[in-house]
Amino acid sequence: MHKITADDRRYLLRVELRSYEGDYIYAEYSNFWIGPESDNYRLHVSGYLPNSTAGDSFKLHNEMMFSTPSRDNDVSDSNCSAKYNAPWWFSSCHSVFLTGELGATPSTEYAKGISWRDPWGLRTFAKFVRMMIRQFE
Repeated sequence: MHKITADDRRYLLRVELRSYEGDYIYAEYSNFWIGPESDNYRLHVSGYLPNSTAGDSFKLHNEMMFSTPSRDNDVSDSNCSAKYNAPWWFSSCHSVFLTGELGATPSTEYAKGISWRDPWGLRTFAKFVRMMIRQFE
């Protein structure tokens, strides 16, 4: 992702999700890029577009470095990546979690599934997620 977005062009990010209940939401951002390895692949996502049907849940993750269970780069006192057993741009810990566990059960796996806090909260999980980027004009 860094190599794709490392030029001087501006990229739009669109994230689409479908819940196990069949609800479909999407969010679009007019400014998206991933920083270099030397900056731990820092996420840059801003310019939430109001035509989106999902809320601006990604704003908590803007400017966060990529974390893995063995490389804790979040701002939480705990290692969020180890806690949720997945890599992500954690803050303290997440309001968007697109690398969450597919098939997690909300009643037993609070916040461990693929999630988007606004409007779903952290007990509604997606069975489908897609991140797409394109050059923004």
